[in-house]
Amino acid sequence: MKQSPADLSRRDAFATGALATAGLALLNDAVGADNPAAHVADRASAIKITGLKASRVGTKAYIKVETSHAIFGWGEVTGLEPEISCQLARSLFELLDGENPTRIEHLWQKIYRSHRNIRGGSFLTHTLSAIDVALWDIAGKLHGVPVYRLLGGRSRGQAEGTFA
Repeated sequence: MKQSPADLSRRDAFATGALATAGLALLNDAVGADNPAAHVADRASAIKITGLKASRVGTKAYIKVETSHAIFGWGEVTGLEPEISCQLARSLFELLDGENPTRIEHLWQKIYRSHRNIRGGSFLTHTLSAIDVALWDIAGKLHGVPVYRLLGGRSRGQAEGTFA
C-alpha cells in the first residue's frame, strides 16, 4: 500500500515531537549533572537562631548562639567588663531571634545599625564581634568545614616569629 505525502508529514511530525520530548528529558538530566546540588535540600536555608546564652568566666564573657538544627557557635569577649558584655549580648538576642545564622553580614549590619546611640562604642563593638565569631562558627559546622576555609582558605603555609 502506497502512502500519501500527507501521511508522511503527519508521521514525521509525530516522530519529531517524540524526539523533542526525549531530548528535553535528557537535557534536564544533563542540567542536574552539571549541578549535583540542584536536587539536595539546602540545610542552610531552613536553619534559625533559637537562643543566645552569655556567661562570665573569669575576666572573659563567652557567648553561645543556638540554632534550630542543634548546631551552636561560640564567641568570646575580652578586654571589657564581662558582665556588661553578657547583658548587652542578651539584649541583642531580640534582633537575632528567628533569623538565619548564615546571613552573617546582614545580621552584623542589623545589630550595628540598631544601636545608633552606642554605635562604635567598645562594648557594642566587642560584643558584636563575639556574636559574629559565633555565627561564623555555626556556618563552619553547618557546612562541615573549618571557618578559615569559609573565609578564603589558608593565607600562609607557616607562622613566622622570633624568640628572644
